[in-house]
Amino acid sequence: MSNKFNIKGNKSGKLIELLSKTDKRKVHDLYLCSCYFSVDAIKSINQDIQKEKSIKINNTYVYVDRRAALSARPYDIQKIKSWESKNSNFSLRVVDSSALFHTKAYALISCKEDKPSGSLVIGSANLTGNGLTNGKLGNIESLLDTQDAEVISDFLSRIKSIKVIGIDELTKFTSSDSVSFAYALLRQGNFSHKWSDNIGQYLSVRHVLNKKGRSELSNSELINLGFNVDAASIGKRYFDFEYEPLHLKGLENLIRNFGIETYLGHWIPSSAIKTLFNDADYDKFCKKLSDYWIKEKLALITKINNDFDKLLQLEYVDKPENSPGDAFESKVNDLLDNEMKLYRAYAKFEFYNLPYDISQDDYILSLNEEIQDFIASRVKKNKAMKAYEEAISSSSLAPVQDITNDSLVNDN
Repeated sequence: MSNKFNIKGNKSGKLIELLSKTDKRKVHDLYLCSCYFSVDAIKSINQDIQKEKSIKINNTYVYVDRRAALSARPYDIQKIKSWESKNSNFSLRVVDSSALFHTKAYALISCKEDKPSGSLVIGSANLTGNGLTNGKLGNIESLLDTQDAEVISDFLSRIKSIKVIGIDELTKFTSSDSVSFAYALLRQGNFSHKWSDNIGQYLSVRHVLNKKGRSELSNSELINLGFNVDAASIGKRYFDFEYEPLHLKGLENLIRNFGIETYLGHWIPSSAIKTLFNDADYDKFCKKLSDYWIKEKLALITKINNDFDKLLQLEYVDKPENSPGDAFESKVNDLLDNEMKLYRAYAKFEFYNLPYDISQDDYILSLNEEIQDFIASRVKKNKAMKAYEEAISSSSLAPVQDITNDSLVNDN
């Protein structure tokens, strides 16, 4: 037995080094068992071990938690399905359990004789980039190996006895009572949150006051310069750009027809949200914003610097390394280059996924119950409420997945 404690770099190489401590004359099955996983990490570890010509691999079995698989991107699930269809020696087995499958174990096991033999590695590392395959990046992990035949036999017996389903059965449920079903159902929608700030607020300029400046907060000169004053700083909006997105006209209908109120905001089926936003309108917004900046850039920067010069003359602020105008220009360019910030500024509403980790059973089940209680209290139910009820009664995600929102498609 040996160990690799608190390692950060080349963790996959260290794992393979420990797994390789087995009889090279025998043919082995590879077991990769982890709660959290990434498709890239599965591929990387599997390929790296296959490259070890001294190790003969027959089958590769990957065991992962069902909720972790449910949170994977559909594109990644399709990749795994494709691997299985092209390679009969590769199998992903989804652990179907009310408890989280939190094992992190990796093994090469030969089963051609009466008693299994090989090498087993356990530790803290999940089958992810941060856990194993991100080179010098990622987490600090520990690995411990054993070649004890009795331990390996016990591991193999227990992993084979655990209840699993295939990747094709991932979204098929026999009961709506499980936390896996509640998690999968909640992830069929997004939660809405209104962003109260507009672009002018986001790009407002703030200056930190020095001691003299803080003592002069009531000075009318600050008010005359247009600054909003608080205890330690002053702020002012210069960027006067407004745009009314087309989708705002449909948001009220969206929430009324497809929203279910929760403490996280309104839960809305993802399929209903998709039809609300108009790519052409978003492109128009970006073009108008860019044109406004090009046209007003010089005047805005000049105004910002002039105002700051007056504050310097009053000795209310200290001189910075860079001019406020340059800092403002960087802030605008950051917004224009940041797709996430830009889209949020356009949408004015933020739609976000279920914020709970797959291990937070209590929160997941509580939220699911809250939604059901809210629906039960409503005399008149909207489309999402009816679909959610049907999903619960049928133990199927289809009623929520099949919701369409044709009434909100914007033809403009």
